[in-house]
Amino acid sequence: MAMPVCTVAIALLSKEVVVLLLGQTTPAARTHRRQVVSMHRGGGQSQRLIRQPSPCCGDAELRSGPMPSDATRPHPLSPEQYYASRPPVFVGAGAVLLNDSGDILLVKPTYEPRWVIPGGAMEPEETPRQTARREIREELALDRDLGTLLCVDFVLATAKRPKPGVMYLFDGGLLSTADEAAIRLPADELTDYCFVQPTDLPDYIGGRLLRRVQTALAARQTGIPVDLEDGHRPGERDVEA
Repeated sequence: MAMPVCTVAIALLSKEVVVLLLGQTTPAARTHRRQVVSMHRGGGQSQRLIRQPSPCCGDAELRSGPMPSDATRPHPLSPEQYYASRPPVFVGAGAVLLNDSGDILLVKPTYEPRWVIPGGAMEPEETPRQTARREIREELALDRDLGTLLCVDFVLATAKRPKPGVMYLFDGGLLSTADEAAIRLPADELTDYCFVQPTDLPDYIGGRLLRRVQTALAARQTGIPVDLEDGHRPGERDVEA
């Protein structure tokens, strides 16, 4: 005996999508089948028309009803559980400060041998810009309005640095002779500072910090902030250990 054929026709009518089922299936299938044939919006709530089986001849009757709202489904995690499940990210911010000759200011921390840019870690209640300004005030005793954002560097987590990081560099502007004379270093945090010509930066800093600072200096000329990944422009990144 040949199996019945079911044909589905779809038509677009105005803002509705109508699905028509033609032909017959078995009585058991007709009894248990409910087919959505139209979806539209009415009265501020999504509605649907549902094809109900007819007890006499298998034809369809239509009824409408509200669509179930996704907003009624609870999230499987509480806000506390959700944010606790997200990876922690270290955020730091600093500034590029230049003198009248175009030399860049570097500082020497007490806790490591490398020179760095003035800046530090962001506190929970701060924005990156506020962090950079606070760090300049604490490290140099200078309270300065910062200029434009120069670059943002996303730093991947590694075995040595188990948290990924986002580093911001802002334009700190030009320091006058009076500004330089007013610099005071915190003895427990910094041992020295110096101004370095951009071409001599590789003698003082390296790796992603060098690439970040060189990118920031170029962005200072163009006025266009740059997105970096481990000190590289996207697509040119090589992850460092």
